[in-house]
Amino acid sequence: MIKFKYDNVDYSLGFNRKTALATEKLGFVVTKLEDIPISGTLALFKGSFLMNHPLTAEDKIYEIFSKMSDKGELTRALYEEYSECLSTLTGDDEGNLGWTKE
Repeated sequence: MIKFKYDNVDYSLGFNRKTALATEKLGFVVTKLEDIPISGTLALFKGSFLMNHPLTAEDKIYEIFSKMSDKGELTRALYEEYSECLSTLTGDDEGNLGWTKE
């Protein structure tokens, strides 16, 4: 979880499965983050608001992003949050429903 305070509002940014999918629909593509760093970074940042602050206006999100320090490290931290969410989808740590292939 990425936490900070802006304009006397406490923010907690992160992802769950639903918001990770929504972030991809906003234009975030893991494999293209280096190819389209501006739009990819902004989509990732915007998507990170969806879990705990879904009603935050896009202009406010961009305003906050413009004020953030060390944007490269912030992007890496958000990517790690996103990746952890992805690993819960592809990992084998929560399911106990067996299946077979015929």
